[in-house]
Amino acid sequence: MLNNSSQSYNHFDLFEWTIYLPEFTKDQVENEVYAQSVLIHEYIHYCQQLSSTFGRIFLKNIITSLLRASIFIRYGPNVPSQIDNLNIRDLITNASPYILINSDIKKDHEDLMEEYEIITAGEPFPVTSHDPELFVYDKVFSKSRNTSHVYPHILAEFLGSKYYVPLSERVIYENMARQIQRNYLQFNNQRQENLIYRPDTEIIDSLRNNTGEVIYVCVHDEIKKILPDTEDISAWTIAICQISLLCRLPGDALKHLFDMLRSLNPKKMEVFLQSCTTDVFFNDNYNVPNMQEYLNDIMLEHSKYLVPQERILIHDFIKRVVAISNAVNSNKLYFYNAQMNQKDFFAFMNSFGCPPIICSDGELKSIFGYDIQNPLREYFVKIYKLLS
Repeated sequence: MLNNSSQSYNHFDLFEWTIYLPEFTKDQVENEVYAQSVLIHEYIHYCQQLSSTFGRIFLKNIITSLLRASIFIRYGPNVPSQIDNLNIRDLITNASPYILINSDIKKDHEDLMEEYEIITAGEPFPVTSHDPELFVYDKVFSKSRNTSHVYPHILAEFLGSKYYVPLSERVIYENMARQIQRNYLQFNNQRQENLIYRPDTEIIDSLRNNTGEVIYVCVHDEIKKILPDTEDISAWTIAICQISLLCRLPGDALKHLFDMLRSLNPKKMEVFLQSCTTDVFFNDNYNVPNMQEYLNDIMLEHSKYLVPQERILIHDFIKRVVAISNAVNSNKLYFYNAQMNQKDFFAFMNSFGCPPIICSDGELKSIFGYDIQNPLREYFVKIYKLLS
């Protein structure tokens, strides 16, 4: 999940609200299982932004920026007591690219960008101790190095070496998306051995030969060390990542969940999920702030200034985000299905919607029977350009 659409690899661009798949053609995505699994991986990053703690902060910021910028473009810094109905699209489309350069809106956006750089930064570093601890705390710096945040780092053994990997949102995002992608391959991709068809995940499992792969599998691999062989490690990874991402500090939550898992007896999913509902750690950490209250405040404060069609557009988007948040909160295995297929992702898209999908030869208009429509994408792109 990166924010630069010029990159030549597959990613979900948060600021352009678009999935880019430059390694595949439209025909490949429509017809080849591996290409579809990569799309699903990036689509999960989109879903994470609609349901995670950072996602709700981002969405509130971007929607509030649209509303505040429209008022500023129309009236400047001296806002009258009576505001006419605003057409956001017209205002941000025709605005000077420098109009927000010294505004508080621009400063708030820069703060958001620093936070985004933190959650997507942080690389594994080699372990030098002969007797390393399982967890250490260390700083992760933003790409601009203006800010840093202390994350728990987990000890990971990979390709014969030991690393400390920061439990940042990025790492949690990737471990969750990788397991969902692998489940799709496992159920939909098969090879024949001695007249028997078996699940074939070799194409994704072979990526483990690369050192950089450690950030995609370190959570999964640690869970595998803790649980008995009879447990579905993929289901546990997805559930634990989903719970962590709904917490105010996902990395600290993930470390706490590992500690819970080690002491859990018996080590069964239903016992674990019940423990999560009673653990005091989550009292002031889980689903804070509440998504529905958080986004409804935006509508109460600003929607009265909008032209009717844009008021409806933003209101419908917020209703969808709130519904998604409620669904994910009520089902800790919302994203898990051992037999993942196209119908499952059609159902996700009916609930979550789908951002534009740009392949090497153009834009997909539909996928898995779902017609892609995302009218807010234009607004996201334009406000991001004005604020950058």
